[in-house]
Amino acid sequence: MDKTNTYYEKALNYYHKGYIDRAIELCERNISENIKNRAAIDLKGLLYYLKGDIKNCKTLWKLNLQLNDDKVAKKYLEGLEKDEKRLKVYVKAIKEINSMRINEALELLLECDNSDFNTINVNNYLCICYIKQGDFEKAREKLEKVISLDKNNSMALENKRILVKYEEFKNKVFNKKYFYGLAIITICLAIVFIVNLNTKLFNMSFLESKKSIPLSNNKTNEKVSNKSLQINSAKGKNENSENIQFPYDKFKKAVDNKDFENLYIYVEQWKNSDLRLNYKEMLSHGEKLLKEEGIGYFYRQGTLAFDNKDYSKAINEFLRAFNYGKDNYLYPHVIYFIGESYKNIGDYENAVKFYTMYDEKFYKGDYKDIVLYNMAMISKNIDINKAKEYAKRLSREYSQSS
Repeated sequence: MDKTNTYYEKALNYYHKGYIDRAIELCERNISENIKNRAAIDLKGLLYYLKGDIKNCKTLWKLNLQLNDDKVAKKYLEGLEKDEKRLKVYVKAIKEINSMRINEALELLLECDNSDFNTINVNNYLCICYIKQGDFEKAREKLEKVISLDKNNSMALENKRILVKYEEFKNKVFNKKYFYGLAIITICLAIVFIVNLNTKLFNMSFLESKKSIPLSNNKTNEKVSNKSLQINSAKGKNENSENIQFPYDKFKKAVDNKDFENLYIYVEQWKNSDLRLNYKEMLSHGEKLLKEEGIGYFYRQGTLAFDNKDYSKAINEFLRAFNYGKDNYLYPHVIYFIGESYKNIGDYENAVKFYTMYDEKFYKGDYKDIVLYNMAMISKNIDINKAKEYAKRLSREYSQSS
Protein backbone atom coordinates (compact mmCIF):
# COMPACT_ATOMS: atom_id res chain seq x y z
CA MET A 1 0.00 0.00 0.00
CA ASP A 2 1.17 3.55 -0.79
CA LYS A 3 2.79 5.18 2.26
CA THR A 4 0.63 8.31 2.02
CA ASN A 5 -2.51 6.20 1.84
CA THR A 6 -1.36 4.41 4.99
CA TYR A 7 -1.09 7.76 6.77
CA TYR A 8 -4.56 8.70 5.57
CA GLU A 9 -6.12 5.41 6.71
CA LYS A 10 -4.48 5.76 10.11
CA ALA A 11 -5.67 9.36 10.39
CA LEU A 12 -9.20 8.30 9.56
CA ASN A 13 -9.00 5.51 12.12
CA TYR A 14 -7.78 7.86 14.88
CA TYR A 15 -10.54 10.33 14.00
CA HIS A 16 -13.22 7.66 14.37
CA LYS A 17 -11.74 6.54 17.70
CA GLY A 18 -11.80 10.08 19.11
CA TYR A 19 -8.14 11.08 18.85
CA ILE A 20 -8.57 14.17 16.73
CA ASP A 21 -5.15 15.76 17.37
CA ARG A 22 -3.34 12.56 16.43
CA ALA A 23 -5.45 12.39 13.27
CA ILE A 24 -4.40 15.94 12.36
CA GLU A 25 -0.72 15.02 12.83
CA LEU A 26 -1.05 12.06 10.47
CA CYS A 27 -2.84 14.21 7.89
CA GLU A 28 0.07 16.67 8.05
CA ARG A 29 2.58 13.88 7.44
CA ASN A 30 0.49 12.68 4.53
CA ILE A 31 0.23 16.12 2.95
CA SER A 32 3.94 16.84 3.46
CA GLU A 33 4.74 13.79 1.32
CA ASN A 34 2.02 14.35 -1.25
CA ILE A 35 0.52 17.82 -1.34
CA LYS A 36 -2.02 16.71 -3.94
CA ASN A 37 -3.63 14.09 -1.74
CA ARG A 38 -7.09 15.62 -1.80
CA ALA A 39 -8.60 13.21 0.73
CA ALA A 40 -5.98 14.05 3.38
CA ILE A 41 -6.38 17.80 2.81
CA ASP A 42 -10.16 17.58 3.08
CA LEU A 43 -9.95 15.46 6.23
CA LYS A 44 -7.50 17.81 7.91
CA GLY A 45 -9.76 20.74 7.03
CA LEU A 46 -12.75 18.90 8.47
CA LEU A 47 -10.93 18.20 11.73
CA TYR A 48 -10.07 21.88 12.12
CA TYR A 49 -13.69 22.66 11.25
CA LEU A 50 -14.90 20.51 14.16
CA LYS A 51 -12.43 22.28 16.47
CA GLY A 52 -13.71 25.70 15.37
CA ASP A 53 -10.50 26.78 13.62
CA ILE A 54 -12.15 28.52 10.69
CA LYS A 55 -8.91 30.08 9.43
CA ASN A 56 -7.06 26.78 8.98
CA CYS A 57 -9.96 24.84 7.49
CA LYS A 58 -10.62 27.63 4.98
CA THR A 59 -6.93 27.71 3.98
CA LEU A 60 -6.83 23.95 3.46
CA TRP A 61 -10.01 23.77 1.41
CA LYS A 62 -8.92 26.70 -0.75
CA LEU A 63 -5.63 24.89 -1.34
CA ASN A 64 -7.45 21.71 -2.34
CA LEU A 65 -9.71 23.60 -4.69
CA GLN A 66 -6.78 25.35 -6.38
CA LEU A 67 -4.49 22.31 -6.62
CA ASN A 68 -6.98 19.54 -7.27
CA ASP A 69 -10.19 21.29 -8.31
CA ASP A 70 -11.76 19.35 -5.43
CA LYS A 71 -15.57 19.50 -5.48
CA VAL A 72 -15.89 18.50 -1.80
CA ALA A 73 -13.63 21.37 -0.77
CA LYS A 74 -15.68 23.74 -2.90
CA LYS A 75 -18.87 22.65 -1.16
CA TYR A 76 -17.27 23.12 2.26
CA LEU A 77 -16.13 26.64 1.34
CA GLU A 78 -19.61 27.64 0.21
CA GLY A 79 -20.99 27.01 3.69
CA LEU A 80 -18.32 28.88 5.63
CA GLU A 81 -20.05 32.25 5.45
CA LYS A 82 -22.85 30.96 7.70
CA ASP A 83 -20.28 29.41 10.01
CA GLU A 84 -18.46 32.72 10.39
CA LYS A 85 -21.74 34.17 11.66
CA ARG A 86 -22.11 31.22 14.03
CA LEU A 87 -18.63 31.93 15.38
CA LYS A 88 -19.75 35.44 16.37
CA VAL A 89 -22.81 33.98 18.09
CA TYR A 90 -20.55 31.52 19.92
CA VAL A 91 -18.28 34.32 21.18
CA LYS A 92 -21.34 36.17 22.44
CA ALA A 93 -22.51 33.02 24.24
CA ILE A 94 -19.20 32.72 26.09
CA LYS A 95 -19.56 36.30 27.32
CA GLU A 96 -23.03 35.45 28.61
CA ILE A 97 -21.64 32.44 30.49
CA ASN A 98 -18.90 34.53 32.06
CA SER A 99 -21.62 36.95 33.20
CA MET A 100 -23.59 34.01 34.65
CA ARG A 101 -26.51 34.57 32.23
CA ILE A 102 -26.93 30.88 31.56
CA ASN A 103 -30.35 30.89 29.89
CA GLU A 104 -29.22 33.51 27.36
CA ALA A 105 -25.99 31.60 26.70
CA LEU A 106 -27.87 28.33 26.22
CA GLU A 107 -30.14 29.87 23.62
CA LEU A 108 -27.15 31.17 21.64
CA LEU A 109 -25.23 27.89 21.88
CA LEU A 110 -28.22 25.88 20.66
CA GLU A 111 -28.26 28.16 17.64
CA CYS A 112 -24.60 27.26 17.02
CA ASP A 113 -25.35 23.57 17.55
CA ASN A 114 -27.27 23.44 14.26
CA SER A 115 -23.93 22.98 12.49
CA ASP A 116 -20.92 20.70 12.99
CA PHE A 117 -18.69 23.75 12.90
CA ASN A 118 -16.92 24.30 16.24
CA THR A 119 -18.96 21.41 17.64
CA ILE A 120 -16.35 20.45 20.25
CA ASN A 121 -16.34 23.88 21.90
CA VAL A 122 -20.08 24.40 21.48
CA ASN A 123 -20.91 21.08 23.15
CA ASN A 124 -18.40 21.69 25.93
CA TYR A 125 -20.16 24.92 26.85
CA LEU A 126 -23.61 23.40 26.37
CA CYS A 127 -22.51 20.80 28.91
CA ILE A 128 -21.56 23.57 31.34
CA CYS A 129 -24.91 25.32 30.87
CA TYR A 130 -26.89 22.14 31.46
CA ILE A 131 -24.84 21.35 34.56
CA LYS A 132 -25.62 24.79 35.95
CA GLN A 133 -29.31 24.21 35.27
CA GLY A 134 -29.19 20.82 36.97
CA ASP A 135 -30.09 18.96 33.77
CA PHE A 136 -27.48 16.22 34.17
CA GLU A 137 -28.92 13.98 31.47
CA LYS A 138 -28.49 16.61 28.75
CA ALA A 139 -25.12 17.62 30.19
CA ARG A 140 -23.86 14.05 29.95
CA GLU A 141 -25.22 13.78 26.40
CA LYS A 142 -23.20 16.83 25.32
CA LEU A 143 -20.14 15.61 27.20
CA GLU A 144 -20.25 12.24 25.44
CA LYS A 145 -20.48 13.97 22.07
CA VAL A 146 -17.24 15.84 22.77
CA ILE A 147 -15.47 12.74 24.12
CA SER A 148 -16.46 10.78 21.01
CA LEU A 149 -14.51 13.32 18.93
CA ASP A 150 -11.71 14.24 21.32
CA LYS A 151 -11.07 11.83 24.19
CA ASN A 152 -8.21 13.96 25.54
CA ASN A 153 -10.05 17.28 25.47
CA SER A 154 -9.05 19.01 28.72
CA MET A 155 -12.27 21.00 29.03
CA ALA A 156 -14.40 17.90 28.53
CA LEU A 157 -12.41 16.02 31.17
CA GLU A 158 -12.91 18.92 33.58
CA ASN A 159 -16.64 18.98 32.79
CA LYS A 160 -16.75 15.25 33.48
CA ARG A 161 -15.14 15.79 36.89
CA ILE A 162 -17.61 18.58 37.72
CA LEU A 163 -20.57 16.53 36.49
CA VAL A 164 -19.57 13.55 38.62
CA LYS A 165 -19.28 15.77 41.70
CA TYR A 166 -22.67 17.36 41.06
CA GLU A 167 -24.33 14.00 40.57
CA GLU A 168 -22.76 12.68 43.77
CA PHE A 169 -23.99 15.66 45.77
CA LYS A 170 -27.48 15.61 44.33
CA ASN A 171 -27.95 11.85 44.43
CA LYS A 172 -26.39 11.17 47.82
CA VAL A 173 -27.69 14.16 49.71
CA PHE A 174 -30.13 16.50 48.06
CA ASN A 175 -32.05 14.33 45.64
CA LYS A 176 -34.70 13.23 48.17
CA LYS A 177 -37.51 15.58 49.14
CA TYR A 178 -37.65 14.32 52.70
CA PHE A 179 -34.05 15.38 53.32
CA TYR A 180 -35.02 19.03 53.50
CA GLY A 181 -37.73 18.31 56.03
CA LEU A 182 -35.25 16.26 58.04
CA ALA A 183 -32.67 19.04 57.85
CA ILE A 184 -35.16 21.62 59.10
CA ILE A 185 -36.32 19.35 61.94
CA THR A 186 -32.71 18.70 62.96
CA ILE A 187 -31.88 22.39 63.01
CA CYS A 188 -35.07 23.35 64.85
CA LEU A 189 -34.56 20.64 67.49
CA ALA A 190 -31.03 21.89 68.04
CA ILE A 191 -32.34 25.44 68.39
CA VAL A 192 -35.01 24.39 70.91
CA PHE A 193 -32.41 22.47 72.90
CA ILE A 194 -30.11 25.46 73.06
CA VAL A 195 -32.91 27.87 74.01
CA ASN A 196 -33.91 25.63 76.93
CA LEU A 197 -30.44 25.62 78.43
CA ASN A 198 -29.70 27.62 81.51
CA THR A 199 -29.77 31.30 80.40
CA LYS A 200 -26.51 32.16 82.05
CA LEU A 201 -24.72 29.17 80.61
CA PHE A 202 -26.16 29.92 77.18
CA ASN A 203 -25.04 33.55 77.28
CA MET A 204 -21.52 32.59 78.33
CA SER A 205 -21.12 29.94 75.63
CA PHE A 206 -22.71 32.21 73.05
CA LEU A 207 -20.34 35.07 73.82
CA GLU A 208 -17.37 32.72 73.82
CA SER A 209 -18.41 31.29 70.46
CA LYS A 210 -18.89 34.77 69.05
CA LYS A 211 -15.30 35.57 69.94
CA SER A 212 -13.92 32.53 68.15
CA ILE A 213 -16.24 32.53 65.13
CA PRO A 214 -17.59 35.98 64.18
CA LEU A 215 -20.47 35.84 61.71
CA SER A 216 -20.83 39.50 60.81
CA ASN A 217 -22.21 40.56 57.46
CA ASN A 218 -19.28 42.78 56.62
CA LYS A 219 -18.30 42.52 52.99
CA THR A 220 -15.66 39.91 52.47
CA ASN A 221 -12.35 41.00 51.09
CA GLU A 222 -12.19 39.07 47.86
CA LYS A 223 -8.44 39.17 47.56
CA VAL A 224 -7.80 36.62 50.28
CA SER A 225 -4.37 36.33 51.85
CA ASN A 226 -3.13 32.87 52.79
CA LYS A 227 0.01 32.30 54.83
CA SER A 228 1.31 29.65 52.49
CA LEU A 229 0.81 31.93 49.49
CA GLN A 230 2.13 35.19 50.89
CA ILE A 231 5.24 36.62 49.33
CA ASN A 232 7.70 38.29 51.68
CA SER A 233 6.73 41.95 51.83
CA ALA A 234 10.30 43.01 51.26
CA LYS A 235 10.28 41.16 47.97
CA GLY A 236 6.90 42.68 47.06
CA LYS A 237 8.42 46.14 47.20
CA ASN A 238 11.65 45.53 45.41
CA GLU A 239 11.36 48.11 42.69
CA ASN A 240 14.00 50.27 44.31
CA SER A 241 16.31 47.45 45.30
CA GLU A 242 19.62 47.30 43.53
CA ASN A 243 20.17 43.67 44.47
CA ILE A 244 16.90 42.25 43.12
CA GLN A 245 16.02 42.54 39.45
CA PHE A 246 13.00 41.40 37.50
CA PRO A 247 13.71 37.77 36.41
CA TYR A 248 12.75 38.37 32.79
CA ASP A 249 14.21 35.14 31.37
CA LYS A 250 12.73 32.94 34.10
CA PHE A 251 9.40 34.74 33.85
CA LYS A 252 9.33 34.28 30.07
CA LYS A 253 10.23 30.61 30.43
CA ALA A 254 7.36 30.13 32.90
CA VAL A 255 4.98 31.81 30.44
CA ASP A 256 6.21 29.81 27.44
CA ASN A 257 6.05 26.50 29.32
CA LYS A 258 2.80 27.39 31.08
CA ASP A 259 4.55 26.70 34.37
CA PHE A 260 1.71 28.08 36.47
CA GLU A 261 3.36 27.27 39.80
CA ASN A 262 6.35 29.57 39.21
CA LEU A 263 4.32 32.02 37.15
CA TYR A 264 1.98 32.59 40.09
CA ILE A 265 4.93 33.28 42.41
CA TYR A 266 6.53 35.72 39.96
CA VAL A 267 3.31 37.63 39.29
CA GLU A 268 2.46 37.91 42.99
CA GLN A 269 5.99 39.09 43.74
CA TRP A 270 6.20 41.75 41.03
CA LYS A 271 2.64 42.90 40.28
CA ASN A 272 2.88 46.01 42.50
CA SER A 273 6.39 46.95 41.40
CA ASP A 274 7.40 49.95 39.33
CA LEU A 275 8.79 48.16 36.27
CA ARG A 276 10.26 49.12 32.92
CA LEU A 277 7.89 49.00 29.96
CA ASN A 278 9.01 45.64 28.53
CA TYR A 279 8.88 44.08 32.01
CA LYS A 280 5.38 45.46 32.53
CA GLU A 281 4.32 43.93 29.24
CA MET A 282 5.69 40.54 30.27
CA LEU A 283 4.00 40.82 33.68
CA SER A 284 0.70 41.70 32.02
CA HIS A 285 1.04 38.69 29.73
CA GLY A 286 1.65 36.48 32.75
CA GLU A 287 -1.40 37.81 34.59
CA LYS A 288 -3.54 37.26 31.51
CA LEU A 289 -2.35 33.66 31.24
CA LEU A 290 -3.16 33.02 34.90
CA LYS A 291 -6.67 34.40 34.42
CA GLU A 292 -7.34 32.45 31.23
CA GLU A 293 -5.63 29.12 31.90
CA GLY A 294 -4.01 29.22 35.32
CA ILE A 295 -7.33 29.10 37.13
CA GLY A 296 -8.16 25.80 35.43
CA TYR A 297 -4.79 24.36 36.43
CA PHE A 298 -5.08 25.41 40.07
CA TYR A 299 -8.71 24.29 40.21
CA ARG A 300 -7.71 20.83 38.98
CA GLN A 301 -4.90 20.66 41.53
CA GLY A 302 -7.34 21.71 44.22
CA THR A 303 -9.93 19.10 43.32
CA LEU A 304 -7.27 16.38 43.28
CA ALA A 305 -6.16 17.37 46.78
CA PHE A 306 -9.79 17.63 47.90
CA ASP A 307 -10.55 14.14 46.59
CA ASN A 308 -7.53 12.86 48.54
CA LYS A 309 -8.81 14.65 51.67
CA ASP A 310 -5.70 16.84 51.76
CA TYR A 311 -7.81 19.88 52.55
CA SER A 312 -4.97 22.23 53.52
CA LYS A 313 -3.33 21.72 50.12
CA ALA A 314 -6.73 22.04 48.46
CA ILE A 315 -7.26 25.42 50.13
CA ASN A 316 -3.90 26.70 48.86
CA GLU A 317 -4.65 25.61 45.30
CA PHE A 318 -8.23 26.90 45.31
CA LEU A 319 -7.11 30.26 46.71
CA ARG A 320 -4.70 30.66 43.82
CA ALA A 321 -7.56 30.00 41.42
CA PHE A 322 -9.76 32.40 43.41
CA ASN A 323 -7.26 35.26 43.15
CA TYR A 324 -7.28 35.19 39.33
CA GLY A 325 -10.63 33.60 38.52
CA LYS A 326 -13.22 36.34 38.97
CA ASP A 327 -14.25 36.35 35.30
CA ASN A 328 -13.98 32.59 34.74
CA TYR A 329 -16.89 30.15 34.69
CA LEU A 330 -15.10 28.08 37.37
CA TYR A 331 -15.23 30.94 39.88
CA PRO A 332 -18.39 29.80 41.74
CA HIS A 333 -17.01 26.25 41.99
CA VAL A 334 -13.75 27.60 43.40
CA ILE A 335 -15.53 29.67 46.06
CA TYR A 336 -17.71 26.74 47.09
CA PHE A 337 -14.81 24.30 47.41
CA ILE A 338 -12.76 26.78 49.44
CA GLY A 339 -15.63 27.00 51.92
CA GLU A 340 -16.07 23.24 51.89
CA SER A 341 -12.33 22.67 52.47
CA TYR A 342 -12.26 25.08 55.40
CA LYS A 343 -15.30 23.32 56.90
CA ASN A 344 -13.55 19.97 56.61
CA ILE A 345 -10.56 21.17 58.65
CA GLY A 346 -12.81 22.77 61.26
CA ASP A 347 -12.06 26.39 60.30
CA TYR A 348 -15.69 27.50 60.49
CA GLU A 349 -14.90 31.20 60.44
CA ASN A 350 -13.37 31.00 56.96
CA ALA A 351 -15.90 28.39 55.85
CA VAL A 352 -18.75 30.79 56.63
CA LYS A 353 -16.83 33.62 54.97
CA PHE A 354 -16.77 31.78 51.64
CA TYR A 355 -20.22 30.25 52.01
CA THR A 356 -21.57 33.77 52.58
CA MET A 357 -19.68 35.04 49.55
CA TYR A 358 -21.19 32.26 47.45
CA ASP A 359 -24.67 32.97 48.83
CA GLU A 360 -24.42 36.68 48.02
CA LYS A 361 -22.84 36.37 44.58
CA PHE A 362 -24.70 33.42 43.06
CA TYR A 363 -28.40 33.70 43.77
CA LYS A 364 -29.26 30.56 41.81
CA GLY A 365 -25.94 28.77 42.20
CA ASP A 366 -25.68 25.01 41.83
CA TYR A 367 -24.38 24.53 45.37
CA LYS A 368 -26.83 26.97 46.99
CA ASP A 369 -28.82 24.28 48.83
CA ILE A 370 -25.67 22.71 50.26
CA VAL A 371 -24.33 26.12 51.27
CA LEU A 372 -27.54 27.07 53.10
CA TYR A 373 -27.62 23.75 54.93
CA ASN A 374 -23.97 24.01 55.99
CA MET A 375 -24.38 27.59 57.20
CA ALA A 376 -27.47 26.61 59.18
CA MET A 377 -25.65 23.71 60.85
CA ILE A 378 -22.61 25.86 61.68
CA SER A 379 -24.75 28.73 62.99
CA LYS A 380 -27.07 26.68 65.21
CA ASN A 381 -24.55 26.68 68.09
CA ILE A 382 -23.48 30.28 67.59
CA ASP A 383 -26.29 32.50 66.34
CA ILE A 384 -29.78 31.04 66.70
CA ASN A 385 -31.47 33.75 64.64
CA LYS A 386 -29.13 33.14 61.72
CA ALA A 387 -29.68 29.40 61.97
CA LYS A 388 -33.45 29.97 61.85
CA GLU A 389 -33.05 32.26 58.85
CA TYR A 390 -30.99 29.73 56.88
CA ALA A 391 -33.37 26.92 57.86
CA LYS A 392 -36.38 28.90 56.64
CA ARG A 393 -34.66 29.72 53.36
CA LEU A 394 -33.66 26.10 52.85
CA SER A 395 -37.24 25.00 53.46
CA ARG A 396 -38.76 27.77 51.34
CA GLU A 397 -36.41 27.57 48.36
CA TYR A 398 -35.73 23.82 48.16
CA SER A 399 -38.58 21.92 49.81
CA GLN A 400 -40.03 21.20 46.36
CA SER A 401 -36.73 19.94 44.93
CA SER A 402 -36.75 16.49 43.47
